[in-house]
Amino acid sequence: MKRLYVLIIILFGTCLSNFTLAQEFDFSSPNLDKQSDKKSKDDIPLGSFGALNLGILFDVRYMTVGTNAPGTVVHVNELNITGNIGDNISILAEQLLPTSILSGIEDQVGDDHGFVYAIFANIPALPAGTAFKIGRFRFKWGIDAVLDAPANPIYPLTRKNIGFITDRGLELAGFFGDLDYTLGIADGPQFIEQEVMDVSNSRIGVVNKSVQNNSNPVFLRLSSKFSSSKIGLSYFDGQSWAYVNFLDYMPNTSKRSRHPGGMADRQKLLYRQHGAIDYLVKLGKLDLALEYSQGVDTDSNKKYQTKGYFSRIDYMIKPQKLSLQIQYDQYNDGRPDVKDEKSLSTGLQIFIHDQAFIRVGYIYNHLGISSEDRIGMFDDVGFVQFYLPL
Repeated sequence: MKRLYVLIIILFGTCLSNFTLAQEFDFSSPNLDKQSDKKSKDDIPLGSFGALNLGILFDVRYMTVGTNAPGTVVHVNELNITGNIGDNISILAEQLLPTSILSGIEDQVGDDHGFVYAIFANIPALPAGTAFKIGRFRFKWGIDAVLDAPANPIYPLTRKNIGFITDRGLELAGFFGDLDYTLGIADGPQFIEQEVMDVSNSRIGVVNKSVQNNSNPVFLRLSSKFSSSKIGLSYFDGQSWAYVNFLDYMPNTSKRSRHPGGMADRQKLLYRQHGAIDYLVKLGKLDLALEYSQGVDTDSNKKYQTKGYFSRIDYMIKPQKLSLQIQYDQYNDGRPDVKDEKSLSTGLQIFIHDQAFIRVGYIYNHLGISSEDRIGMFDDVGFVQFYLPL
């Protein structure tokens, strides 16, 4: 992976070696839809590194799971820094500023935030619209690529299919006519969780043990627009943590009472091959999002066939004032004698300003468990979210 980074950096250096400096600054994001207007291919102004744009995000969530567990307040506060170097390089840094104990949902919150990356666009000798991204960012996969997942406690199935979303890596993006593509490679998980026992063989905690990822995850997504619809195909291949519906005892279940549904099994890395087809259509005030996913998790000589179903309706009751969301998803982790995990979610979004809102929601989760247990496990999750970007 390090050698690949070096090759890409050398490529960037070669592409930028003919650039000459200019005095003017451009702080807009690179335009990837068309070639920038240039007088000469040999005279491409790069621009000096100028002022930065600063932003702050306050995202406060109160969540309660069931009737026995206390409510949890999660502060997702961020400092955002963005800027450009001329027309060809865009940078973004997003520092997560936790001001509360995340209480078992750090897998989701940490995976949604904390980006640091640079985008190289309008590169000579490459097709118009081609761009490279390098750093730590959210990889595009499945319906997650076109939803508001980072800002919404109601999640799609992406983490269940690939184990994570955000990681260090490289991404190539562009288009051929009406076909958009992204191809990325990530470092992938670099540790597994291991229990720590005392002298009496009693569990006292969990540590992260470093491991080598011998198959760096590869992401591929193809998408196209037609009329008011967009369809996408995604593929994932590489080593990652598995997702399990049945919460048999594992090191990271200590926060189970505040973590609805199944979770990533970080005791080992599995070789995962997952694909998905997603569809998004806009019908007046209504948006309909659908996804079907299927995959194979390989653990030594064992193979588990997974399947996922996702549907979501967003209805704008009053534009920029009131919006309703209803979502149903179902996931089969492929483990023997384990039922599907099914979730029915709803959220009411009340806009205070253009991007500031209050969201009130409810998630009913039926956790897949052993077929021998007829009682089942249910989660009733209520949440209130205050979202304010500045």
